[in-house]
Amino acid sequence: THTGLPWVRYLAGGRVAFNAGVVGKPDHDGDPAVHYALLTWKRGHPKVEVRRVSYDHHQWCEQLAAEGVEDVFLVPLRTGWWTVGEASLPTVERARRKVSIPAAVSSFYTKVARGEDALGRNAAGCCELPKPASANLGYASSDLAAVPAGADMGLGCGSPVELAALQAGETVLDLGSGGGLDCILAARSVGKFGRVIGVDATADMVTKAASNAVIAELGNIDIRLGNIEELPVASASVDVVISNCVINLSPDKAKVLREAFRVLRPGGRLAVSDTVALNELPSALRDDDRMQACCVAGATSVDEYRRMLASAGFTDVNVVIDPRSANIVGAWVPGSGAEEHVAAASVIARRPI
Repeated sequence: THTGLPWVRYLAGGRVAFNAGVVGKPDHDGDPAVHYALLTWKRGHPKVEVRRVSYDHHQWCEQLAAEGVEDVFLVPLRTGWWTVGEASLPTVERARRKVSIPAAVSSFYTKVARGEDALGRNAAGCCELPKPASANLGYASSDLAAVPAGADMGLGCGSPVELAALQAGETVLDLGSGGGLDCILAARSVGKFGRVIGVDATADMVTKAASNAVIAELGNIDIRLGNIEELPVASASVDVVISNCVINLSPDKAKVLREAFRVLRPGGRLAVSDTVALNELPSALRDDDRMQACCVAGATSVDEYRRMLASAGFTDVNVVIDPRSANIVGAWVPGSGAEEHVAAASVIARRPI
């Protein structure tokens, strides 16, 4: 068709088989067009073809939706052009896997990415602390001052990049990369010979993180749209998995940890900041959609966290509650008493060699 839909194909892991296409650039005939690179496989070998289609954003999105592709998003480049980002898993595939981000969580973080009041009030929300919140989580003030405006969104319950003690040349995966703060800090830590992959289920966050990576002039960051329960990352391809207050949001945490184990190389390590339950959550916290989005309702116990890590195959597991936890959690939804039931913690584990 004139919109080029026949080239939309899905590869293993649910990633779309196309790369950045220039959008809105007048072609030789003066019409806006999309130039895109189509990746196909011929007898076991990759083949790349450059193609052009006329561009109408609304029409293209509608027809992509008809193909089962969701969450098409655009990423601005400093040249003033736009590129088409990766699309998410098709609806039918997502349904088959029976894993999706809870609606309350998706809505919350979409609003946060857009700078809207996620909880419908002018107050701090989950992992959405009053600035300069990240400095209270263990981030160095000098690091925060050196990131693009908007990368530090005050999201998180710790500092996983510091926890991971990254080395030059390592490949790092950030689960729930948000506005790109940890990706940027990790990219600087691993240097030009290292690589950082960020995965987030919210298209607006992916757009923001990719934009911030461009502004930071870091070419070793790759931001992808996807679910952390079905990572669009090859097996045994990363050295370190980090995450900041995201795994608790998943409806299937055990699967997330199995996926983290899968993508780690033998000897690779997991270093995440997350919330854990100190005791059984009262129904007022457990059944509140706001508390789900606020990293509270989804917290699991320390013992259960350890069990899930061991079941996934991890060894050298260590879960440590942050001594600043009461202040961190208490600031998310003041007056809720969440800090009496949920704590911020550091989680470290390793995939055996």
